[in-house]
Amino acid sequence: MSFKKDKISRFPQAKKELGQHFLNDQSIIVKICDNFKNEAEAIIEIGPGPGVLTAKLAAHSLPFFVVEKDHSFSDRLLEIISDRQIFFADALELDLDKLIQKNFNENNKIWLVSNLPYNVSVPLLIKFTKIKSIKFLTLMFQKEVAEKIVPTHFALKNSAGSLNILTENFFEKKILCKVAPGSFIPPPQVESAVISFTRKESPLIAYDEFNMFENFLRKLFAFKRKQLFSVLRSFYPLEKVEMALVQNSIDKKVRAETLTFSQVTDLFLSIRNMINLKESDKREK
Repeated sequence: MSFKKDKISRFPQAKKELGQHFLNDQSIIVKICDNFKNEAEAIIEIGPGPGVLTAKLAAHSLPFFVVEKDHSFSDRLLEIISDRQIFFADALELDLDKLIQKNFNENNKIWLVSNLPYNVSVPLLIKFTKIKSIKFLTLMFQKEVAEKIVPTHFALKNSAGSLNILTENFFEKKILCKVAPGSFIPPPQVESAVISFTRKESPLIAYDEFNMFENFLRKLFAFKRKQLFSVLRSFYPLEKVEMALVQNSIDKKVRAETLTFSQVTDLFLSIRNMINLKESDKREK
């Protein structure tokens, strides 16, 4: 019993409103912190909290800074790294690309690591995906979100979705490890998984079309169990939808969740070429 109390005393009181759960499993910590240690040339940690990962990441002796929203962790982080390496900000609002340019060499292979707060994990993933200078990502998600990003690992059928297809375009990805609730203090009510991402040099859909592609995916999978033709005709001219489906030999009665990555990207490119998606997207905003 005393051993358990000692472990808990290492951490401050977790703040529920910030989604704080402190990782306390050394085997998981090592896997995360060793993921890209031989490839990375600079490291960013988002949401270091009390510094559970920070100490091991700093030990790689690479250019390194952290971004933390909660100022109460200041003293703990200053025991590990200098104040010049700590930026207190909300990662969702921070201009991370600008911060990277100020602190790292433009040619550095940057590795971003985060035990993501589950309530903002998806918008943060999308934000990180847009930043081309981040070469590697090691991110923790709740299992439900991890299944949407790497569905094949979990042997899920009819599993195409916007997160899966979007990340597939820009990254090679795999499950690094699964994490049980008991690996955290306090334990969350869900299982978790760590995903390892390596950015592709030449994504099929270019970065200057990122917003158009993401917008298309949101529409495509808004009702992923409905017939594909019925979904697309709600957003695009009927005759253009018919032409795009015929052009790519896709049955109009299939459901979006059954499509492959290639089918989705081919469909996007066909519709993009037939319709000025950029103007369409502007009108929606």
